[in-house]
Amino acid sequence: MRFSSRLVLSLLGGVAAISLIFAIYQAALEMHSLRDEVQKQSLVLAESQRRTAEQLLLASSADDLQTHVDQFRSQEQLAGVALYDATGRPLAMTSTMTYVQVTPPAVIKSLQTGHAQGEFLRQADLSVHVLALPISTETRLLGAIAIFHKVGFTGALLWRVARLSAVQTLLIVGVTLLLIRRSVEAYLHRITQWLRDTHTGKTPAELPKEAMFQPLAYEVTRLATSLNEARAIAEEEEARLRDTAQALWTVLLQTR
Repeated sequence: MRFSSRLVLSLLGGVAAISLIFAIYQAALEMHSLRDEVQKQSLVLAESQRRTAEQLLLASSADDLQTHVDQFRSQEQLAGVALYDATGRPLAMTSTMTYVQVTPPAVIKSLQTGHAQGEFLRQADLSVHVLALPISTETRLLGAIAIFHKVGFTGALLWRVARLSAVQTLLIVGVTLLLIRRSVEAYLHRITQWLRDTHTGKTPAELPKEAMFQPLAYEVTRLATSLNEARAIAEEEEARLRDTAQALWTVLLQTR
């Protein structure tokens, strides 16, 4: 595998891992915030309907109960409202909530504890949040009102985080590779020019002084010094042999 390919894969893997960790952390924070907001909205709505629900449960009119809960079926994020008796049996439910087949545990807990209870659950492949608020008079428990919110934002949020993470990873890797390539190519060009000048006998350019290139610069300097010493030794040996050959030739001429 080529060095550039290994570098790209290493950068992609490292940046993708870091981006994914931060993306998951950010998504968790955002989901926690959204869930808190849903619970607060549900509690506010349930509290605002407490008095009306009490009057309806006391009157025990099935038509009035159904008419009341059907007022909430056209809301965007609000799935609907349900009213239960003191045993947890459903008395009326927004007509669009046909997927709710059983009484949610939050309703039973609220009737048992006398306090508001909320939970996230899935009903017929639909993610919903349920907040149940018990309704009672001074003398007896009448039942509970349950607020259902659609919370399908979880999948959309994770998909959005995944897309942002992918885009961030590609941008970071692209910019990093561009900077590394430009920087490394500039330094390698300076080292190459230094070697070329040394080879041709010119005054060599200054080697890079950056710390990351010091080992390479040191080895290149050693190599150039060794080459110069070898060249000098070779020139001296050549001169010596030439002088020796010339001396022998002179002796031969004199003996004749």
